Amino acid sequence: MDATDRYDEIRVLLFNHGTESIGLAGAEDWQRTAARARKIGVLTGTDASVYPRDFAGLVRSHRELSKIRTLCPLPLPLDADDAAAALNAHDEIIWHPTN
Repeated sequence: MDATDRYDEIRVLLFNHGTESIGLAGAEDWQRTAARARKIGVLTGTDASVYPRDFAGLVRSHRELSKIRTLCPLPLPLDADDAAAALNAHDEIIWHPTN
């Protein structure tokens, strides 16, 4: 992230696996990462004070992501030919289809 422009939004979804793990980033580490966003930087659905034991976080995350999808719906899926055309339309993308 240090080598790029700052992102407008960083939404981090943490997996609440139930135990502190040596060598894995904690909620505070992820909060610092999310805080690097220009506009929105959040731990999506996670209560950092109880992570990694916030088992209700998955339900809250689903609700938050549903709100985002309503505001910014995903595009319709493309078939293979349309996907190839979309990729080939960009000079910076090198597309090598496989058979």
